[in-house]
Amino acid sequence: MLGSDLFRAAGLLAATAAGAAALAGFAPELRAAGVLPAPAERETLVYTVIEMTERFDTRRACPLDLDTARQKIERQIDRLGFQPVYSPIADGPDVLTHEFLAERNVGAPAAAPACAWQVAALLNGRMTPASRDIDGQPLSAVDQLTPALTHLLADRSAAPSS
Repeated sequence: MLGSDLFRAAGLLAATAAGAAALAGFAPELRAAGVLPAPAERETLVYTVIEMTERFDTRRACPLDLDTARQKIERQIDRLGFQPVYSPIADGPDVLTHEFLAERNVGAPAAAPACAWQVAALLNGRMTPASRDIDGQPLSAVDQLTPALTHLLADRSAAPSS
């Protein structure tokens, strides 16, 4: 009896997989025919990155890895349901601005990272609280912004706070 139940379950699983593969293969034609709905367009979100470190010696000792920062930001924006669009020169209320500030620990042991980052995001005149790198993980401060960004993006049309 147990063998027949397993046989039926395996057969049902195989039929479901075959149906899903067929549906995925014919999805463009089915969308064109109006059988399947068109995929929803995601709203774009323009973002930029500003390095705010003022001290030249800190800026030189702790260069911002822009590629890694952008990857983390884009992954975060994508998870929040928006299509990220990077612009190095974008400015304005509808632009999500990430401000990075390096902190250098001169007395850090050689094995420990000497640089840590602090990150805050700004949109429509509202700013998230600054987050800091944790446990010596470079740019982990970007990941710490997710809860604050969720609230910041919840109402993109909010007026600037006074």
